[in-house]
Amino acid sequence: MNTHSHHHQRGFTLIELMITVVIIGILSAVALPQYRQYVERSRRADATAVLMEAAQFMQKLMESNNGSYEVNGEAPDLPMSIRTSPTNATGTGVAYNITVATPTPNSFVLTATPNSGGPMATDTCGSLTLNQSNRRGVEGGSKSVTDCWTR
Repeated sequence: MNTHSHHHQRGFTLIELMITVVIIGILSAVALPQYRQYVERSRRADATAVLMEAAQFMQKLMESNNGSYEVNGEAPDLPMSIRTSPTNATGTGVAYNITVATPTPNSFVLTATPNSGGPMATDTCGSLTLNQSNRRGVEGGSKSVTDCWTR
């Protein structure tokens, strides 16, 4: 009578492990760039929303300032809550800095500039702009207005 029992070893073979690693690598190669694009679009969408809030601030300022976008001949100070995107962010968490550029009594240009140390510093859209006529623009980027302003 044979008293030897057969033991089955459990675990993965090297081939099974390599196939798993290759599958994870392929999924990562596809998923990570898509995720990064999604995050960038989300940050841009937040910046455009803050620009819209700043434009509303400028319109209210004009109505209460005798029909001028200037304050004592200079650009007004934006409220702290709309100087950055995301709003009230600090340090490297700031994706965009929001400023009023070149105001005149009858016009203004708001600019969302990527923060040099922030997550959008190398964004291909560059700076996003919005003027008193709700005209949207981009400066210093390689993408179109439509690509950068579409949510």
